[in-house]
Amino acid sequence: MLFYLSGVTLTTIVVFVLSKESYLTLSKYLCFIITLVFWVFSLIFLLFVLVKFLKRKILVMHRELKQFGHVDQTHFIAFDADKFTTITNNISVEHNWDFFKYYTECKDDIYIYPDKRSLYSAMSVSRSDIGEDYYNELVTIVRSKLISFDSIKWFSIPKSLPLKGAANF
Repeated sequence: MLFYLSGVTLTTIVVFVLSKESYLTLSKYLCFIITLVFWVFSLIFLLFVLVKFLKRKILVMHRELKQFGHVDQTHFIAFDADKFTTITNNISVEHNWDFFKYYTECKDDIYIYPDKRSLYSAMSVSRSDIGEDYYNELVTIVRSKLISFDSIKWFSIPKSLPLKGAANF
């Protein structure tokens, strides 16, 4: 379609530039009007196709989000000084605080990591999910029961051990 429009436009330009005869004046303007109409209809068609494409893309994206990223609306957590419970439509999982070992805080979220499992099985609780009061209560319980990642020295080397080829500080 673009090649067709550029051909018609090029023909119109050639007719306007190369013909100086007065008897072609009507055909010049007719060719110009036809080219203008072609361009207007082509732009309307292009806009229609673009809008339809974007609608389809948004529809597919919403469908995928519903299928794969659906957040269960009946997901609850409960906690007290003895246990942490997660409740969904299908299951209810209850863990004592001994099940967890580490925690870390990042802005308005707290991450709780199990003792002997993968980091992928960590729990994440956000301040906006449970509210300010419950979040502060959870942070108080977690700080008293678990070890903070920030307090762990991952690569601490005792100063009493001399290292070959390294300066002792």
